[in-house]
Amino acid sequence: MNLCSKLVFFYLSLHFTMLHFTIMSHAQTFTVSEDLRTKYYEEEFERVNDDLTSFFDQVEKGEIKADLIIGSHQPFVKSFLEYFKDLSKIENGEETQFAIPELVNFYSIGNNQFMLKMVWPNKENATGINSIADFVVDLSTDKIKYGLPLDYRTRYWKKETIGTVTYYFRDEINKARANVFNQKNLEFAKKFNLDPQVLTVYMVDQYQEFLDLTGLRYYPEDNGKCRDGYGVDQGLIFAIDNNEDFSHDLLHLYMGLKYDYLDRNRTAEEGMAYDLGNAYYTDAAGEMIELDFLIEELKTYIKKNSEVDLLKLYTSDEKIFKYIAPEISVQRTISGIFYREIERRKGFDSAVDYVLSGRTQRLKGVFLKIEEHLGINKENFNEQLKMLVGF
Repeated sequence: MNLCSKLVFFYLSLHFTMLHFTIMSHAQTFTVSEDLRTKYYEEEFERVNDDLTSFFDQVEKGEIKADLIIGSHQPFVKSFLEYFKDLSKIENGEETQFAIPELVNFYSIGNNQFMLKMVWPNKENATGINSIADFVVDLSTDKIKYGLPLDYRTRYWKKETIGTVTYYFRDEINKARANVFNQKNLEFAKKFNLDPQVLTVYMVDQYQEFLDLTGLRYYPEDNGKCRDGYGVDQGLIFAIDNNEDFSHDLLHLYMGLKYDYLDRNRTAEEGMAYDLGNAYYTDAAGEMIELDFLIEELKTYIKKNSEVDLLKLYTSDEKIFKYIAPEISVQRTISGIFYREIERRKGFDSAVDYVLSGRTQRLKGVFLKIEEHLGINKENFNEQLKMLVGF
């Protein structure tokens, strides 16, 4: 073989080798860390290793088979595991790339179950990590099943049912607040002519604890987030600041069960949730902030700032309640005042009509409906709002 022939042969060999590598890399759904130690569970690890490709293929498609799910709250577990496909997304300008997860830990948690830790790398990040997640595999039958660490990490928690709501907690719950939440659930169901929701609440101190319980150990978008709760997702709730009353988002759930998303004006519906539920966030004492309290605080603010333009305050949503909680919105407070007054004057159906003023309309939709139902427009806004607040 002459030099030219050798070069052509080398080029073709290299070309097909690279093509084979590209195809294999594209089909690959996970890798195994070279540091992973499995000597105590080699047989079990091989079973899992052989099955993971099929599992991650279902994750990427967002179609995990229901009979592969284990643990409590299986509809939630299934939807949460399917969310893992988003952990691999790497946004690079207008291009979306997908990281291949790496299995970095595998250990027994008893009862023929094992905890897996996966890392999704991202070389563009300072950490080199896109996300980290734990999940559970069950090897007790011929078919390997998958779940979240939720049951394992709450296995020593207590459990108590208050009406339609079951609570999981470490020490104790505030039964007065739990009864309030149960009562609101029943009231919402009656208002919307629906069956009451059967709910489960995990009492967590903050959002990061929710992430830990469900196995999402690191995700850049959730860095530093602590004041939020999570839910209602498949009947499951993770509390806000360890508070038993999750009625703000429960109201949104009932609206979603009854009405189309695009019909629901977010500003108006937040006002509805402030009134019928609460303001979602807790005060410094850990109590839910109620609309009645915010109305009194708004009244005090107006007294101290007699020249304030309330229309401008409403449209700009200036943060005047930061001393109560940084997330509290004066715009949503005023929207709640409007909702309450429409329901008082004209009944629930008219109040719902105010909320159903269009998702994309926002303030335009609110102004159309408050003029229709309350006679309030931009010209008389200040005067009419002061009257509603109690001046």
